[in-house]
Amino acid sequence: MHKRTGSFRNWLLKGVLETGTGGEKSGEEKHRWWQVMCLTGVDYFSTLGYQPGIAFLAAGALSPFATLVLVLLTLFGALPMYRRVAEESPHGDGSISMLEHLLDRWKGKLFVLALLGFVATSFIITITLSAADATAHIIENPYVEHNLQFLNHRIIVTLILIGVLGLVFLKGFKEAIGIAVAIVAV
Repeated sequence: MHKRTGSFRNWLLKGVLETGTGGEKSGEEKHRWWQVMCLTGVDYFSTLGYQPGIAFLAAGALSPFATLVLVLLTLFGALPMYRRVAEESPHGDGSISMLEHLLDRWKGKLFVLALLGFVATSFIITITLSAADATAHIIENPYVEHNLQFLNHRIIVTLILIGVLGLVFLKGFKEAIGIAVAIVAV
């Protein structure tokens, strides 16, 4: 296959143009557990960042207690569950594979298909809500309001953010992990 011109197209199709296999490389690429947690938990971690403010608005003086409950639930509920799933599926099959084995044959497969439908729907909703939230932060920024008024179109900015996120995932898992780690670090 010949090289394409255009740096954006070359960047996006790098693995496809080189190997001709849809981007798969000969060796399976591994990532550290904490990097994958950043990708899978970036929305959760960002929620932990602004949760105290939301709790204060909703619960007033009880907000430190609400925050403490959330932290305890994370430490003693979510993390042990992640650990259990990692023990049961050391090759990365995950909780969906564990659930499939609870039911026999086609019942298990249909159950997994139904769950994947819910996961896909949740993924789309999360992406859309996160992009809309990011759009609100961009548009309400005083610098943007005064200097970049062309960004004052909520739907267009949201669609651009969703498109950029889609391009990152099209490019590859490594790029998505790198961005997620950077976001979680900030």
